[in-house]
Amino acid sequence: MLKWIVTLVNVLGNIISPKKRYWEQLNQEVMRLYNDGKFAEGIPIAEEALTLAREIWGDKHPNVATSLNNLAALYQTLSRYQEAEKLYQEAIAIVRQSLPPLHPLLANYLNHLANLYQTPSRYQEAEKLYQEAITIARQSLPPLHPNLASGLNNL
Repeated sequence: MLKWIVTLVNVLGNIISPKKRYWEQLNQEVMRLYNDGKFAEGIPIAEEALTLAREIWGDKHPNVATSLNNLAALYQTLSRYQEAEKLYQEAIAIVRQSLPPLHPLLANYLNHLANLYQTPSRYQEAEKLYQEAITIARQSLPPLHPNLASGLNNL
């Protein structure tokens, strides 16, 4: 019985591994396009990465949150604030459920949503998120970490 389980795990790993590599390639391409200022070109690729992440890992995995966050960032740069907000919120909810409460990724995503809230003048909501992000960063990152400094600067 144990041999059969090991074989099944190996077979499934071989099926998922190329998909995972492709997901990683899609995310790298999204980041390249984002950094090149080609935000609209990045959206279909980010959407494909999100669909693939959900297929590989289900709806509640941190990699799905990464894909949501990447797509939200593209939407935000194109002033598609409502769509970005929904995706950031979903990414935060996934990270809250799937990672430890003081995980640096949560602080990062809270900062992204707070930045979004500054754009349409939702400063009180932004401040609350920045405070939570800073609290997490102070407890989970070294004192001179750039993400902590960034959070303090945003506040």
